[in-house]
Amino acid sequence: MCCNTTSRYIKRHKIARLLAALFCVFFIAALALSSTFILTHANHEHDNNGVNGSCGACAHIVAAENLLKTISTAVAISAFSLGVLYAALLMLKFARFGIAENTLIGLKVRLNN
Repeated sequence: MCCNTTSRYIKRHKIARLLAALFCVFFIAALALSSTFILTHANHEHDNNGVNGSCGACAHIVAAENLLKTISTAVAISAFSLGVLYAALLMLKFARFGIAENTLIGLKVRLNN
């Protein structure tokens, strides 16, 4: 029973890691492809035959720029949040002053009657 439960946990853990890796790949691909599209189509000739006489390439450039702005904001907020969390955990680690380390078991004290 224990081995079966452990194998299910390992399978779920592998699937979660695979999904996280795929998310990272798609995230990096979206950044790279949006940047590449903007760079390659920045100086295009305007084709005003699109919807309502607007240029289709310009609309896609604006959408790619908005995607990059949104993603960069999310990344900056996430990095700042993780930095604050790491600093708080580091401060808590130093604030313990070794309280939990001075137990009888930690000091390997043998209690005899």
